[in-house]
Amino acid sequence: MIRMALWTFGAVLAAALVRPVVAQPPKPDMIWAVPDSSVAYIAFDGTSLGAEANRARALVAAAVRGLVSNVVMVENGSAVANELLRARALGSAPWRACLLELEGESKDIKRGPRLSERIVRPSKFGAVIEVFASRDEGGHDRLLAAIEAGLTRDSSLDRSPRQRTALRLGDGATGGLSSADEPWRDVAWVSRPGSLIVAFGRGTIEKYPGRSRGGAWGEHRRAISDARGTSVLEAFVDLNALRRGVPDEFDGGGLDRLVHAWRIANDRAVMLHGRLIGAPEAGARMLSLRTTWSSRAEAPGTLRAAAISESTWPEAIGDRPKDAWVVALRPDAGAWLNFGLDTYQALGPTEFESVRTRWERRVAPFLERILPRIGDWMLVKPGLEVGIAVRPAAGNDRLDADLRGVFTNLLPTVRSGRRGWELVEPTAEQELQGLVWRLDSDTLFATWEPK
Repeated sequence: MIRMALWTFGAVLAAALVRPVVAQPPKPDMIWAVPDSSVAYIAFDGTSLGAEANRARALVAAAVRGLVSNVVMVENGSAVANELLRARALGSAPWRACLLELEGESKDIKRGPRLSERIVRPSKFGAVIEVFASRDEGGHDRLLAAIEAGLTRDSSLDRSPRQRTALRLGDGATGGLSSADEPWRDVAWVSRPGSLIVAFGRGTIEKYPGRSRGGAWGEHRRAISDARGTSVLEAFVDLNALRRGVPDEFDGGGLDRLVHAWRIANDRAVMLHGRLIGAPEAGARMLSLRTTWSSRAEAPGTLRAAAISESTWPEAIGDRPKDAWVVALRPDAGAWLNFGLDTYQALGPTEFESVRTRWERRVAPFLERILPRIGDWMLVKPGLEVGIAVRPAAGNDRLDADLRGVFTNLLPTVRSGRRGWELVEPTAEQELQGLVWRLDSDTLFATWEPK
């Protein structure tokens, strides 16, 4: 059940993108031709999901950016990825991000009397972000602007000037190279007719994409070979490769905290699969989410698979909605809450552990009344509109007051507004503003309205 709670968050990642206008489009399956050498990757193509995509597209970018920034901190890592993995840069295009290699030693850096960060100094590092957008009519302009913004931030950290040179690959593709003293801080990019490629680490762009015949991730694809529908999302991580490459990170580092928070500390590899199932004329198509994993407790080659959301419409809910797509799943609110808190504790400030203990004591009476009220089904629709059925109260209905008690004790930035409860104050990630939720009769609704 905890594993289901973990991968349910893929429902947020598997969001819609509008269909791009591409004069010379790449082959439809190019985004899924992932390099065999990938230690981890996420590939996201929502062109089949419809036009209501802005909120979801911004949220998936913010989620990936948060993991990149907080799980493994590379010494003097480039800011280009942080600038590129934003909705305003990615636009409506499909994209993928691949970690090709990471090896190195870690060290703890003091940031204050009670705060330290673990930093990886790589001996080998290679990563790529590829955005499948046409370069015709300035289609790469905002991506190149994001690269420039990141390089400007990089230059402020350098102790010596960075070198900027023109780049031309053997196949004639052209771009640029920004090099630094440390090889892992090199950033190179090339513009092709159907995509823009940004590579991190010296020599990475010359080797990309390399062979794509199905590496460790291929076994996971084959494990769900019976799956129907159009691929929308894949996210994969080879934990064993990371254990070999950055062992210190599994000894009290960010990866150690995260795999324990996500209950995957004994897994060899894990993968999330998102597929769109059904014909548009039949009503809302089902966005099906499945997970596959291999455990070190079992023989090599043994893979397990489980469904997170439904692949067919549950008739018990009633009539199928007319939206472009829908995710239908059974909520486990208690497990989800613990997962969210465990994740923030793993990636957030060290003092959160004591804050969390006090918060849990304060809200325990509210949660004891709220959790039994959560119904059997949760629906996620385009625009990140979430609806959770609520069971009738046995007596005096205190659900709204109990929800207020939880939210107001959670963050000082939560307030009541005319649309419901809102997260309104500026945060480090501006896209996370605009979270709104309300109770309407027998359903708890939530949506996300980026500022």
